[in-house]
Amino acid sequence: MNSRIDHRSGLCVLGLLLAAAWAAACTKPNAVSCSSGVYCPAGSQCSGNGRECITTPCGNGREEPELGEACDDGGTDPFDQLPTGERCSEDCTSNQECGNGQTDSEVGEICDPQDPRYIDPETHVSLCDASCSRIAGTCGDGNINQGGDTPEQCDFGPEGNRDSGDCTAGCQWNVCGDGRRNETNVSPIGTTPVPREDCDGGQSSAVPASPFFCEYGRTQPRPWDERDRRCSQCHWAYCEPHYCGDGRIETAHGESCDPPDGGTSCAYGQATCTICSSSCRTVRSTGNYCGDGRVTYVDGGEGCDAVESFACRTCGGPDEATEDQRCVWLGRGRATGTLTVASAHVVGEWFELKDSVNDATGVRFRFVGSASSTATDITVTDGMTRDRIANAIRDAVNRHPGGLRIDASRPYGDVVRLDNQDEGIQGNVRIQVSDRDELEPVGMTDGRGCSAGQPCAADGDCLSHDCGDDGFCN
Repeated sequence: MNSRIDHRSGLCVLGLLLAAAWAAACTKPNAVSCSSGVYCPAGSQCSGNGRECITTPCGNGREEPELGEACDDGGTDPFDQLPTGERCSEDCTSNQECGNGQTDSEVGEICDPQDPRYIDPETHVSLCDASCSRIAGTCGDGNINQGGDTPEQCDFGPEGNRDSGDCTAGCQWNVCGDGRRNETNVSPIGTTPVPREDCDGGQSSAVPASPFFCEYGRTQPRPWDERDRRCSQCHWAYCEPHYCGDGRIETAHGESCDPPDGGTSCAYGQATCTICSSSCRTVRSTGNYCGDGRVTYVDGGEGCDAVESFACRTCGGPDEATEDQRCVWLGRGRATGTLTVASAHVVGEWFELKDSVNDATGVRFRFVGSASSTATDITVTDGMTRDRIANAIRDAVNRHPGGLRIDASRPYGDVVRLDNQDEGIQGNVRIQVSDRDELEPVGMTDGRGCSAGQPCAADGDCLSHDCGDDGFCN
């Protein structure tokens, strides 16, 4: 490109040029002064517009076809225009018009319909379109071309191919793992539009990412944090929450249990226990239970505690039969007991029972070796087993003519069960025996209920179901 001096340069630059020109004129008398004030040294001449120095005829403002010129706008700027409005290339060989047979890349042309390079030698048809901007048979022409080193897979035309779309700028399908994120929005019915791909970092993005945990202590992943997400089949896969309470025992983080129990004390009924604290550490703790001396109203539902009592009112529990571990006030009840035949050699021995009627003297039963007409005598003959002796005891108690208010039964083995027919504490009288090696007594106990004149706290304490205002059973 010929050197040139812009006439629009600042005064300072112009002054320097003038000074240089005068100096050149003094030393080289063949220097030429141009109309714009530019001085051209010997061997050069002024351009046609007088603003530049040129060393070739191109730029002198005269079109000289014999020198191969197609135009001459009097300068070397490719964007200068002729008086007709046409442009001229820098080397004066092209008027830079589409269809002139030259591909003028400096003005954006990629081909020219008359350029021999873009004319099919067999069909003599130009492959360049009329706008000099597209070559037939190449990516972007809207046709899926199979020729060349890389056959096209798609072609949405000059405006439809892009690396962020379904069809890339190279006319290949944009697929997961190619390193180009496909940002085309897809809209499943009833959902918000989402991009076809969230991410694409190459081949590694096309495979499922292995599960991974968030930083310990994080209950939710942060979608914007690169540490909390990985590209999995071109969509973001997020870390799993990792914290005390996630159900996994993380010994590396000091956990010895997980999840926490949600409290600091044992469940009601447990004196001591091991609990999982809020920091997922195993600790020993204590709890409330029946018999601890504290009435636990809320958690235990206690109405009393086993260490408490009031007159003939009884605080009971836990109940092993019902697995009820609570301490509650027990209502009225009958006294019970058992008598076990421990030996068949009971002749001469005796036992004594007292009930709510016969509680002064009681009823004494004797074992005799021969038949007797006395109601309290129990005949035991040679060879009688303990089981048969227990049956004889049951029959004697149940048939007593004196109105003994105790029922006898045979629940199992050599045992006789005794139940007072009346409620109340009056039946809680110990069974007396002559020899505990022969007969083993238990009770009578568990009779509940206050008689008239005994202290009470509620109607349920009294056998009459009537606790007076004075605190005594009516």
